[in-house]
Amino acid sequence: MLNLEDHYKEMEDSLLRACFIKRHEFSKEEELAIYAEAKSRGWLSPSGYGTKLTEESGMFADVGGTLKVVALVFFWIGVIISIISGVSILTIGGSRNAVGVICGIATIILGSLISWGFALYTYGFGELIEKTSQIKEKTDQIAKNTENKAG
Repeated sequence: MLNLEDHYKEMEDSLLRACFIKRHEFSKEEELAIYAEAKSRGWLSPSGYGTKLTEESGMFADVGGTLKVVALVFFWIGVIISIISGVSILTIGGSRNAVGVICGIATIILGSLISWGFALYTYGFGELIEKTSQIKEKTDQIAKNTENKAG
């Protein structure tokens, strides 16, 4: 049997969550009360970024941060593969002639530099997305404050 108190609590949660997500126009007091309630229920991100709830979740909630992590992971994978390949070339070709030694060292150095270049580009793109999101949030906040003062 359905407990009415639990049902009303679920309705209250749904309403509060919908108000918080949709960003309706509220007075400053109402907005602070909703924010405090959402914070007490653990609906806000602990990092402080993106303090408003969004409908996005998972890896798409923080695309910039995800790209930055992916860039670092692929960088280290590329460096490890470059080192393994270079050492293999050194051991196989280096014992025969100097060309094998040069190719092995070149593989280690160039492979690591190429991995670094792609990682730098991807990390920078992730940083660009994060900064753009922060600028958008601040611009929205300034626009909202301007509307409240004008209205």
